[in-house]
Amino acid sequence: MGAKIDIQIPGLAKLIRNLANFDRMWTEEMEKAGKQGGALLMREWKVEAPVDKGIYRSKITAQTTSIVGREVTTRVGTNVTSDGGFLYPKQLEEESGYHYASGPRKGQPLQGRVKAILARNEDKLNALIKQAGERLLDRMVVK
Repeated sequence: MGAKIDIQIPGLAKLIRNLANFDRMWTEEMEKAGKQGGALLMREWKVEAPVDKGIYRSKITAQTTSIVGREVTTRVGTNVTSDGGFLYPKQLEEESGYHYASGPRKGQPLQGRVKAILARNEDKLNALIKQAGERLLDRMVVK
């Protein structure tokens, strides 16, 4: 006399698998966005970096690191110092006494260039993160 009810939910197994892999998939998508954003900022900084011997410009790098499911960090920077201990990125960004010595920007101040690059690219960086979120949702949805 008992009734047997059989409920089938198409895609449930895949959804459960996707949820179990969410941390890994989130990290993959955010790493991709971080690497793209880091490459963008690195290119722009290299274009605006002053050149004497080219050491400062050549040492600007981008690196993305992650802890799966917790954080993704992208750092764009350089550690170039002179023999006398002059820390190029900090001094050129923060002090007003430094200017381009030659080229089309000759005489223009170097102060605040990195902050300007970040501000100028804020919308692009936010778009990269949004696209990463959209890709993650596409991966999570069972079709």
